[in-house]
This record gives sequence, structure tokens and C-alpha cells, in this order.
Amino acid sequence: MVDLLSVYFEQFTYAGIFVVLLLCGLGLPLPEETVIVAGGFLAYKGYTNLYMTMVVLVIGALTGDGIIYFLGRKWGDRVLGIKFLRTFLTKDKIRKTREYFDRYGDKAVFLARFFAGIRPVTFFMAGTMGMKSKKFLLMDGLASVISIPFNTALVYYLGADIEHLVLTLKRVNRTLILILCLICLLWLLYQQKKRYSPGQPSCPKE
Repeated sequence: MVDLLSVYFEQFTYAGIFVVLLLCGLGLPLPEETVIVAGGFLAYKGYTNLYMTMVVLVIGALTGDGIIYFLGRKWGDRVLGIKFLRTFLTKDKIRKTREYFDRYGDKAVFLARFFAGIRPVTFFMAGTMGMKSKKFLLMDGLASVISIPFNTALVYYLGADIEHLVLTLKRVNRTLILILCLICLLWLLYQQKKRYSPGQPSCPKE
């Protein structure tokens, strides 16, 4: 997945990074962390500037988060009638998120930035529950400028190790595929031999 994103980002660079991360915030079934890893790796390879990549990643994430928040703020529970949004705004998740807000208050938005599975629901519920936009942008923005640059820089400075790891995993995957093919072939040969073995009793005549 990181390889595919890296190829895409090489073609569209900063615009590509922004669009994909924005879509992640809107519910695209792709973890933001994967996009951040791809962005950091792209900077390591020299296709983009590290600091500019960080800025674009933060802006893309905040834009997606903001759209989800304002959907909740403007239309509230009526948005749940949209089939696309119901895929990640389930009743169970909404109930748990309300409990989350009751426990942590506005800090729930800050904490949600560090946990991929609860981000969209938390940001939507922040709007639905009437959290002030300035408070939302402060909490989400503060968490974003901490987590995203840190993770991007981590990938950037570990780029050589990551590249080596990816190559190793590719070799391991090819080896596993060959082993599985060999096992399947041996099993088929065994079944054929067993079927036509002289000691195998013949079918009774009618």
C-alpha cells in the first residue's frame, strides 16, 4: 500500500498528499498513518521537501476533520440518513463516543487524533454536541501539529531502514508463495498416487 501511494505521490506530490489525506478524514477506508508514512518516505527519497510535506499533511488532516465536524454542527443526527456516513457513524460508535465526551470533555478531540478508529466519529460528535468551532480547531490543531510532524520525521530519518525492511518483506513474500505452490503440487501428486495405488480397493460392481 505504501508503495502504491508513493508512486501516486511522485506524480502529484503535494496536491496528491493533500487530497488523499483529506479523503481519509472524510471516511476513505485507508488509515491516515499509511499516508503519513508514504509522505515521510517520499521526502526521504527526495521527491518532496520534508517540512513542506509536514505542512501539507497537517492542512489535509485538519481540512478533513473540519468538514466532518461542520457536518455534525450544521445537520447533526440528520446526517446519519446518508448511507455512506452510516458505514463508520454506527449507533454503537456514537453511543461510545458520547460516553467518551462525558469522561474527557473537550480533551476528547485532542486524544482522538492519536487513535485512528475513533477520529471521524469523535469529530462528528463534537459538532453534533455543540462544541465551539474555535475550541475544536484548537484541540484538533494542537494534536495534529504534534503527532503528524513527529511521525513524518520519524519515517524520514528511518527511511533507509524502512526501505531495507520493505525489500526484505518482498523477498519473504515471494519465498512464501513458492513454498505454498510447492506444497500444493506435492499434495496433488500425493492424491493422484493414493487414488491409483494397487492396494486401493476397487468400487463394488452393481
